Amino acid sequence: MKLKLFSVKSGNMKTQFDSLEANVNEWLAEHPNIVIENTNDLSQPNAAWSHIALAVWYTEK
Repeated sequence: MKLKLFSVKSGNMKTQFDSLEANVNEWLAEHPNIVIENTNDLSQPNAAWSHIALAVWYTEK
């Protein structure tokens, strides 16, 4: 199993979800032979943290 992390800045409660979504979709299009096993968002209980991250665990066919 492998891990891929995606991250975007999220300043002033305005997270760039569109950018994160575009990055994930681009990666998926470039790697059609993967099987996503699990995903998880990475966050911190601190409102000043300036990034949001998504972890994707996957295997290759």
